[in-house]
Amino acid sequence: MIYLPFADTFVNLFILISAGFFIGIAAGFFGISGSFMFTPLLNILGFPMAFAIGTNLAYLSGQSVLTAVKNNIFQNINWKASVIIGLAGIFSVQQGKQVILFLEEAGVASSVLRIAYIFILIGTGTFLLAEYFRQKKDAGASRNTTWINRLAKNMQRLKLPPMISLSPGSDKSISLWLIVVLGLLTGFLTGLLGSSGSLIRLPFMIMIMGLPMLTALCTDVMATLITNGWGTVSYAFSGRTEIVSALVLIISAGTGTQLGLLAIRYTERKKIIPLFAAIILLNSFAVLLKHTGHTTPAGLLILGSVFVLGMTIIISVIKSILRERKPATGIIIKGEKATSTEDASL
Repeated sequence: MIYLPFADTFVNLFILISAGFFIGIAAGFFGISGSFMFTPLLNILGFPMAFAIGTNLAYLSGQSVLTAVKNNIFQNINWKASVIIGLAGIFSVQQGKQVILFLEEAGVASSVLRIAYIFILIGTGTFLLAEYFRQKKDAGASRNTTWINRLAKNMQRLKLPPMISLSPGSDKSISLWLIVVLGLLTGFLTGLLGSSGSLIRLPFMIMIMGLPMLTALCTDVMATLITNGWGTVSYAFSGRTEIVSALVLIISAGTGTQLGLLAIRYTERKKIIPLFAAIILLNSFAVLLKHTGHTTPAGLLILGSVFVLGMTIIISVIKSILRERKPATGIIIKGEKATSTEDASL
């Protein structure tokens, strides 16, 4: 156990490192930030909710810097979109923080935000399961029939001036107000919940703004860096950031993320999505246990669930590698190369 002076709490360093590592694996594998899992985790481990949010923002900012430098994203960023979203987010992240400080002063911050996270986690897990079974049932059907695509098309038809073009020479334009509202919404959620906003920004950038996948990913990293960087500074100046824990998460989760990215080469995401959704639903139950005063069972449940998810991904990778390296059995025909048993049976 180590004492964290800013949050005025003790935390098990091994548990913090392990949780960061396994959540990082899931984050890298599924292409998410993992922020929506870190804030309730830190609260369950003993962090007051405001400190959990401030620490999570510091982690996200550090992770964004490492991602930007490591992957040299700068040449693929749509700077116009990232600056508009980031600046709008700077304004609203401050408003989200003010709400947290108000709730903290009233003594209800942890209770209110735990309830919010219960609904967020239930909604996320349910949505993932619904989409998984819908795609499985409608395999081969056009994705344009989904309500998300219909909503995206309706938003693209909105011609509210001023209209701007995100790509030089492109005849496609989008209402500036849509981008500003995106920045304001995700910035407010960042300041209020400590989330990165990527779960909202990325689909918006791809489906409504029409950015290519790589450009959207790089633009999202830069927008996250601008908004979350300001949020980190703001929470730190308010004395609500535990820097030591943020550094531990940057290192442990960053290591796990690299392993998760490697796992993409060997394992299909679709096979593990149901487990991922189930883990998210279990985490919502863990937050509920914490809310009702059952801290120890809540900690065991959330830590056990992320361990199972991380180990499942690792084991899947190991099995795939072993299958690739396993020598093919077969027979040798004189004067010809060895053929597999499948070829021989033909």
